Amino acid sequence: MPEVDVHWLAVVVAAVVNMVVGSFWYSKGVFGKEWARLTGRKLEEMSGGGSGYGVAAVGALLQAWVLAHFV
Repeated sequence: MPEVDVHWLAVVVAAVVNMVVGSFWYSKGVFGKEWARLTGRKLEEMSGGGSGYGVAAVGALLQAWVLAHFV
């Protein structure tokens, strides 16, 4: 299996950008209200998701790391 040189700063930046764009995308001012309506939830029910945000951050890091291997 060939050795792949991963640029770790690029992986971290890609994960941070992923989280920032996701936070903006699902905010109340953009698509958050519509997303909540379509999923049948209320925005108040979804507040306080610190553990979910952590899982999403780890997933973003993993996704960026995998994509670094393919690019």
